[in-house]
Amino acid sequence: MTVGSLLGGVGRARLLWLSLASLAVAAGTAATAGALGQEASGREPEPYLVWGILGLAGGYASLSAGGQAVAAAPGKVRLLRGWRENPGSVQVLVVLTALGTAASIAAMVLGLNHAFGGIRASTLSAAVYYPTMALAGWAHALAASALKTRARQEDPAPDLLR
Repeated sequence: MTVGSLLGGVGRARLLWLSLASLAVAAGTAATAGALGQEASGREPEPYLVWGILGLAGGYASLSAGGQAVAAAPGKVRLLRGWRENPGSVQVLVVLTALGTAASIAAMVLGLNHAFGGIRASTLSAAVYYPTMALAGWAHALAASALKTRARQEDPAPDLLR
């Protein structure tokens, strides 16, 4: 299965929702990166952190759209148990999600130990975690699309001419 065929199976409304959520994540991550720059220079990052909420909202919107795709799937979506059944694009997104989650936790732990100077641990962790949430939403939506495609291939349409 190609990425194009998987995106076609997601549905237009859900694809638009995921795309807009990803844009919000990108804007929120950029604002959070601006807050990191402000904190590193010793200034107050408050204006940037307000816009960072966009990333959080976009991440949860992406997770919600992915969850709705999983709920609408014709069977169980198994990302880890059915690893070999998933297309390569889904596997890449799952691995990137796991790496992003680990990096976010590491940033939080190191930040709490003041390893990054004056930068708050929560700001640094958020800059890593927002994109991770979006990746998880996309992974679930594409896995559900692959499941729908496989179900269609295994159960062809009935012959109406008989």
